[in-house]
Amino acid sequence: MIDFSNPALTYKRLHGGGLALPVAKACGVRGATRPKIIDATAGLGEDGFLLASLGCEVQMIERNPVMAEALRIGLAKGLENPEIQVIISRIILFNGPALDLIPKLTQDGPIDVIYLDPMFPHRKKSALVKKEMRDLRAIVGDDLDADDLLGIARQHAKRVVVKRPKGAGFLAGVITKDQIKGERGRFDIYSGLINRV
Repeated sequence: MIDFSNPALTYKRLHGGGLALPVAKACGVRGATRPKIIDATAGLGEDGFLLASLGCEVQMIERNPVMAEALRIGLAKGLENPEIQVIISRIILFNGPALDLIPKLTQDGPIDVIYLDPMFPHRKKSALVKKEMRDLRAIVGDDLDADDLLGIARQHAKRVVVKRPKGAGFLAGVITKDQIKGERGRFDIYSGLINRV
């Protein structure tokens, strides 16, 4: 069950740093600038929700039907909550493969930002990841097309942001020095509109 008013997410929304959040910085949210964002690998929807809480319009894409339904229910419940209904109203959810949906959602022109948070590679360490993430992986599996997704995203957005764990290689082996580092990982930033079709 996805609850956008859960205590941990509420604390992060209210006290997590606002525009200073690494994901906000990476997506170019600053001053009066509120980019339009496609969250192409929505998962639990938390990053997309936090970006919407800062005033961004967010289109979430989730290809797994079980996760998409959980997001749909969570968003519907959020619209009934006066504390977050304005935030939820900035979010639109799409269920389907991002590789197919990104070109359709940007057919009238490139979007400001496409945000990619593909399923992190399996940890080599013995410590287990959070139960929440283990459950998510069990439902959605690995993102085997993540490398292809970077290429499509760069054709249809002015900026592409990829969330990666510490020590992980670059998606598709495409190196960028433009990065924002957080406590648990980093955000790799790429210029877009590469060979737009």
